[in-house]
Amino acid sequence: MDKVQQREAVRDAAVSLMMETRSEFLASGANPMSHWDQLHDRLLVAMRSSETVETLVTAWRRGLRLGSPSLGCSTASQQLAEAADADAQEMIEMLESELGLIMARARLEAERRKAAKEMR
Repeated sequence: MDKVQQREAVRDAAVSLMMETRSEFLASGANPMSHWDQLHDRLLVAMRSSETVETLVTAWRRGLRLGSPSLGCSTASQQLAEAADADAQEMIEMLESELGLIMARARLEAERRKAAKEMR
């Protein structure tokens, strides 16, 4: 896998992790009106204090006051760790610089899922 493919795999995995974490966060009682800002802010703090994907996920979940991850969140976390591979610090820095894009893609995915659910 070349760098371009790796970066896209990391972005995709980050969006999947965002969606899974968002679901858990809302289920825990988070305010639906401000949850996107909270997810963003806690993730940014976690990115700035982490050198590995594992510590990033742990710090982010701690910041959101979430307990043990669901199977979906665990799978998404593992996919992000595998996509980042040995370049974890570089990939975390890339995600931090592109956090706006990650959030935008996650919000679009949330809207897509909402629309699909309403069509049923």
